[in-house]
Amino acid sequence: MARPAVSVIVPFKGSPGEAAALVATLRGLELGPDDELLVVDNCPRPTVAGVPGVDVVRADRLASSYYARNAGAGRAANDWLLFLDSDVVPPATLLDDFFSEPIPERCGIVAGEVDGAPGQQALTARHARSRNHLGVEANLLHHGPHPAAGTANLMVRRDLWRRLDGFAEVRSGADLELCWRAQDAGWGFVLNRAARVQHLHAEGLGPTLRKARRYGAGQAWSNRRYPGSAPPPPVLRQVARAFAGIVVWTVSLRFERAAFKALDGASALAFAHGYHLGDNQPPRLES
Repeated sequence: MARPAVSVIVPFKGSPGEAAALVATLRGLELGPDDELLVVDNCPRPTVAGVPGVDVVRADRLASSYYARNAGAGRAANDWLLFLDSDVVPPATLLDDFFSEPIPERCGIVAGEVDGAPGQQALTARHARSRNHLGVEANLLHHGPHPAAGTANLMVRRDLWRRLDGFAEVRSGADLELCWRAQDAGWGFVLNRAARVQHLHAEGLGPTLRKARRYGAGQAWSNRRYPGSAPPPPVLRQVARAFAGIVVWTVSLRFERAAFKALDGASALAFAHGYHLGDNQPPRLES
């Protein structure tokens, strides 16, 4: 089907092996003649090896995925920018899927859906999948003053990105804030449920709680910019519900559900810590 050309932009911070796996995943996308793949290397030292068909952009000033996304968008050649996270697995047809429905002329942002990858067996990943973390329709669409979605799977008009001066270069929350700013400026936002990716959730308690803490700091930052969009979390109530669930499910010998409730409580505490004490400003990268 005929569609506009798309620039796919993926920020990356990780090991050389993870970089190679990401490049292999992206090369599985079905591309048109003018589509392009841009991987933005946000590591202190060059980590992503260039291969035919994939452009590597260095972003070595700030440890921020949004700073990296801005660097990639600044190099993009096409009118549509598709932002993906490095820990998502897209179907080969993703670019066509985004244009499976007509896009209104004044629509500046098309969100795709994000599903948990079903093959992950780690407890923390199964927990995140059960809670539909990052699910757009379930969790993000009605969060804040306008509909919004994350950059795990988000397509933005380049003209809109330029007019809004790109993403705020913080650690967390700038994707939702860009969606809100775009709609404040009169641009439309739609969700295309056919454009879906699978997200690989964090595995292990440490990475899971660090991510929750970062999200908390991002929500506090969002609430300062849009008062009332993300009020302080009711952490005492959340922890009390988690503790009650641990007791009930343990007595019922439903140990996985009890473990999920324990993760609910730990994540709520980490989120609240980030909300009240976290710093959403990214550190400088040092080589």
